[in-house]
Amino acid sequence: REAEQNQASKSSQELKSEYEGKTVQLEATVSNLKSQIAGEGEEREKLEQELESLANELEKRMAGETEREKRIQQLSRRNEETSAQLFEAQMAKDQLKEELEEVKKSEKKTKVEMDQLKVEKQWLVSRGKDKG
Repeated sequence: REAEQNQASKSSQELKSEYEGKTVQLEATVSNLKSQIAGEGEEREKLEQELESLANELEKRMAGETEREKRIQQLSRRNEETSAQLFEAQMAKDQLKEELEEVKKSEKKTKVEMDQLKVEKQWLVSRGKDKG
């Protein structure tokens, strides 16, 4: 019976030692997991900050893109207006050119008539001298 008690005691000692070993091992695992969780929490916080920063950057870029689109639309309208003005100016220029051609024709005709009148005047003056 004493041998049984020794064996039971030994077995109890072994169980206690095994239990303590497992407890130490589990405590180390828990500690390790806590460290990992803390590290992951810091990493998550860092990633959340980076995500917020990227979201802000995207918002700024989108606002800039909207401004560029507005500017392009303004420039496009100004281009259309300028093109219309240039077209009107070209039409006016063409009309003035036609009018100038008409004035030149009229001037040439008037000059021919003036030259003819000068010739007739000289003829009349010389005829008057011949009579007198």
